[in-house]
Amino acid sequence: MATLPFNSLSDSEAAELGLSSSDSPITHRTPPPTYSIIFDNLDFFMRAHHQSTHHSNKSIHWIHHIAVQDRISTYHLSNDRPDCDILQYDLCNSLPGPEIQEYMRREFIVLGSRILTEYLAVFKPFKILVVHHMPHQYTEDMAKCSTDYPPGLLFKDENKTSDLVDTLRHLQKEYVPKGPDGLSNVLVGGDRLTEGNCRNIQWAFSDGATKEDRLEGLIFKFEDWHAIRNLFEIYHRIFYDDASSKNHGTLLANMTKLSSFTEIQSGYFMNWVVMGWGTQYCYHEISCAVLRMVQQC
Repeated sequence: MATLPFNSLSDSEAAELGLSSSDSPITHRTPPPTYSIIFDNLDFFMRAHHQSTHHSNKSIHWIHHIAVQDRISTYHLSNDRPDCDILQYDLCNSLPGPEIQEYMRREFIVLGSRILTEYLAVFKPFKILVVHHMPHQYTEDMAKCSTDYPPGLLFKDENKTSDLVDTLRHLQKEYVPKGPDGLSNVLVGGDRLTEGNCRNIQWAFSDGATKEDRLEGLIFKFEDWHAIRNLFEIYHRIFYDDASSKNHGTLLANMTKLSSFTEIQSGYFMNWVVMGWGTQYCYHEISCAVLRMVQQC
């Protein structure tokens, strides 16, 4: 019985014949998932019970960062060069055609219905009929919770340029993948001040000898959640007053009604609310307490 000379066949030729030159089947390596790095400053104040020359109050400034896995992989996108030179590209190809215009019309109808039912009283009864989310091919994936991994704390002060430089070098060295095709890119997010400072540092290192020295593996962006935290800080300045515990309807009076005496005295409750951790739960409990008081009156 004749046998095929496996030693004379390459792996690609054997795979085309449905054969394998080894006992184990041919498997293709699954590319690792892509991710983003999110970091922000972690500031707190340590009070010394017994102050001395060598033991006093300390203002601590660290950096907390997490890695957030991308819900949608981008490996299916092509990295090839453009089809034509930019000088030879016809701008008419960028104009929306009939099919694109039909898609845009349907989306504008949805957006217009949201605006009408939100701001015009006569249309508010139809608010329950409005489409609040336009489905797309990634709807199910984007509805899932984020998968994040906390690498830990960096004992650096973001407000100091030298510490921020060390932080960006650490992110470039530890988290930016480097494969056969060269250096990959990783999105790095933070508040707007962090984004601006990081871009300035990246521009200052633009004369480096290598891509790693120029920090080209990091793409900076700002995160919208920081604006929400600033909104809570505004709420705190407007609605919270230490002398309003006896004024019904105020935030401090509601906290007193909830018997949050320890939290009120220590200030941890409002720090917890301002930081955004459990904010919806806090305000839900306060609202329920206020509703019970109104029903009892």
